[in-house]
Amino acid sequence: MITFVIAPWQEVRSQRATESEEERELAKEEPVKMRVRESWNDDTDLTWILDRPLSSNLESQWDHLDSGTHNVISFAKRTGGVRIEKLCKGNSCNGSQTTFRLTLTGNRKSPVEITGIKAKVHSRKKSPSGGYLEGGMGGSAEIESGVIHLDSADRRLRALTPDGKTGPLYFGERYVTLQQNEILAFQIMARSFTFDYRWELILNLSVDGKSEEIRIRADGTPDGPLFRNPGRIHRLRTYGRYYSCGEGPTCQIGPGSTGFPDEFKWD
Repeated sequence: MITFVIAPWQEVRSQRATESEEERELAKEEPVKMRVRESWNDDTDLTWILDRPLSSNLESQWDHLDSGTHNVISFAKRTGGVRIEKLCKGNSCNGSQTTFRLTLTGNRKSPVEITGIKAKVHSRKKSPSGGYLEGGMGGSAEIESGVIHLDSADRRLRALTPDGKTGPLYFGERYVTLQQNEILAFQIMARSFTFDYRWELILNLSVDGKSEEIRIRADGTPDGPLFRNPGRIHRLRTYGRYYSCGEGPTCQIGPGSTGFPDEFKWD
């Protein structure tokens, strides 16, 4: 009888020790696992801003590049440019929007509450004008779930209304709870009509009743490269070079800072 009484107790004690060890290991890690990737509609979001014109070797490659969307995107990723969606205010389309998807996975035995998401700006400078690279256009854009206005003093995540306008604070009157291994994704747009911003996200959490703050950068880590939004889109003739893909079989190079047709000049 003693054997049968002790054995289950030892099994339970062993199980509890294993669970405690797992909890200690989990406590060493972040309360949520994070993944970040760029998120674009490849039918419409085919514009990149360059800090400087392409090298002569890259310009030669562009001049002979097949104008298919996949080829343009693959090429642009190698140039060091910043991908954008143009923003319009009134009659001027001189703002830029960068878009990414933030995926969070619960990483605790107890629920983790997400109580806020905001941007922290590290630097700002004049918007670049080295080059403007543009692919074909067509289709309609997706509807994203939240927006951050980098030009504002309040850079907390805001919801979008059904008509696509900026709505109230996303976490103004609510929080989101993640169970262990539960996944939640945020489609976030960062907007600017002024400066070239480099920034990171701040994620506010409540873990076991305690508040925590986690930094998230463009590679999904706390210490990786910063997010970037190039801000104001200049008149096209301001850019050192203009690279475009249109109806033809290959892409083309613009004439430099002068000679752009009137339809490519905006305020």
